[in-house]
Amino acid sequence: MISLFASSLSTGKNSLKYFCTSVSGDNDDFTAVGLLNDVQFIYFDINTMKASPKTDWMRQNEKSDLWKKQTLSLIRQHHLILSNVWTKSTGKHTYQLIYGCEWNDETGQINGIRLSGYDGEDFMFLDFKREKWVSKTHQAFSLQERCNNETIRFQYWKNYLENDCVESLKEFLQFGKRSLEKTGT
Repeated sequence: MISLFASSLSTGKNSLKYFCTSVSGDNDDFTAVGLLNDVQFIYFDINTMKASPKTDWMRQNEKSDLWKKQTLSLIRQHHLILSNVWTKSTGKHTYQLIYGCEWNDETGQINGIRLSGYDGEDFMFLDFKREKWVSKTHQAFSLQERCNNETIRFQYWKNYLENDCVESLKEFLQFGKRSLEKTGT
């Protein structure tokens, strides 16, 4: 999954991606990291209910409205996992969610991704070409069916990944431009 996001400033490709991990059986076990061009810039833990900056350039912009949106978005992801994934789960299980966008500043091409894993296996992904949710396991079929019947869910993610995510990516690139250029990412 991670290899889908290779990026660098020199090729014109830039990426913003989030990796969320939730463990069932304990409502308070949810963490997330955000990466800009493969550099971690944010860490979120549900126990603190706050996103923490992981780079100097994010610390300098910590009070921006965009930073508050990041925290609220990750809290929302936690609640969505609790209400949609862990509803029938028994025992300890791990759910991972990867979502984000790529933007090529030379061509303008935009790609979005949203996929998930369950206990280390592929679970479900959003197929933008077919405009459908596709499950990879039998356990995900009922969730896939529910997601495909709720077209608003697809529209939400499509809009987020093609618009909101790209806007955040561009803004974060401005925040970290000098630092990211120095590291060559």
